[in-house]
Amino acid sequence: MGTPDFSLTGKVAVITGGAQGLGREMAESLAAAGADVVLADLQWDKAKQTALELAEKHGVRALGLHLDVSKRDSVEDASEQVLKEFGRVDVLVNNAGVLVQKSIEETRDSDWDFLMDINLKGVYICSQVFGRSMIANRRGKIINISSVVGFLGAEQRILYGTSKSGVAHMAKLIAREWAKYNVTANVIAPGYLISEMTAANFNDPEKGKEFLKMVPLNRFGETKDLAGPVIFLASSASDYITGQVLFVDGGRMLV
Repeated sequence: MGTPDFSLTGKVAVITGGAQGLGREMAESLAAAGADVVLADLQWDKAKQTALELAEKHGVRALGLHLDVSKRDSVEDASEQVLKEFGRVDVLVNNAGVLVQKSIEETRDSDWDFLMDINLKGVYICSQVFGRSMIANRRGKIINISSVVGFLGAEQRILYGTSKSGVAHMAKLIAREWAKYNVTANVIAPGYLISEMTAANFNDPEKGKEFLKMVPLNRFGETKDLAGPVIFLASSASDYITGQVLFVDGGRMLV
């Protein structure tokens, strides 16, 4: 039995929402493993700056693109630019997402439309559009970023939890339908990771204590905790794994 190959040298990875937070961390991890990276984000200036930093640090090609995942025209334009620059897409990390924290009775239809357009429809559009290159090349890796909230109950998360549950199930459906093209689709479901989106929930000492009671490893996750999982699922080391959910949660799902 040989040593698994985790190298991504020569691969092209697109990371949505890659300008900061979890997206940036995963983009840097993929670049460190040798992948050329595309950081596609609404924050175009930040995406371009992050791309420059990753290219200089890791010696890979990196591109920052403007992308609104909820708009098909924007995704089509981004795909054209990626194919023009790199010729193909090997890895897609569907990371872009937003959070709306409201009770069920306070939630409005406009909140539903806003969040679902980005968190759920965006994953569908990006997978469909960027997946064309994978289908054409008969290989590819799709990694959807879900959350433990998509599998467990949580207050004021009716929209977010529903969207993240859908993201996970969508990966299973893609995995089943695109297996014939040698395209895998898997899910990373983080637990309580500290990021720009979640920092406010962990800065409150009392809230922090309550959260930690539900984490057997007794610490909050950090963005760096996603490095190993995303490299594994993007590399040939996971070629025989598809339609699976990898929880990166410190044991939260055990409680």
